[in-house]
Amino acid sequence: MDTPTASSEQGSNANAARERWRAAPEGWQDGLTELPGPLFWRAILAAESARHLRYRRPVTLVLAEVSGLDALADDWGDDVASQVVIASGRVFRGGCRTSDYVVRLGGTRFGMLLTETDEVAAINFVERVRERCERQLRGAEERLEVAFGWASPTASETLLVAAERAEARLRREQDREAGTRRPG
Repeated sequence: MDTPTASSEQGSNANAARERWRAAPEGWQDGLTELPGPLFWRAILAAESARHLRYRRPVTLVLAEVSGLDALADDWGDDVASQVVIASGRVFRGGCRTSDYVVRLGGTRFGMLLTETDEVAAINFVERVRERCERQLRGAEERLEVAFGWASPTASETLLVAAERAEARLRREQDREAGTRRPG
């Protein structure tokens, strides 16, 4: 019968540590950041879409993704990468009002739902949070980047339609960042 060795236990511990920050939360709350998780996101999108369509109140969906964590984990360890994910959640939550929603959607992806916020106000929000991210996250590691995408639904659109536009904007920003990064 094979018994685990110290090195195999270390390997499985390292894999478990990497999964803590890479894994998508599965339930109502993310255990790493203590933010709500994807199930909450789906529920709040449905509720806020219905509110938006019924009352025609402004709402904006913001997506944010932190890149550079794989290199950070390789250099400094997965616990450091986990701490950056936690710090990212704090920065996003700290930039929002109590009436807004901040959710961890995946390993390095966060979603924010800004109630009573039109797209112009959302742009101001994104720039404020981007500045906070640069101060707090990039101070720890130069290679960390945070990309944002945002969109507001029109009077007859649901937040799911806005989410598609926000996703496209996020991807364009990530592509731009990837094009401006210098190798090595």
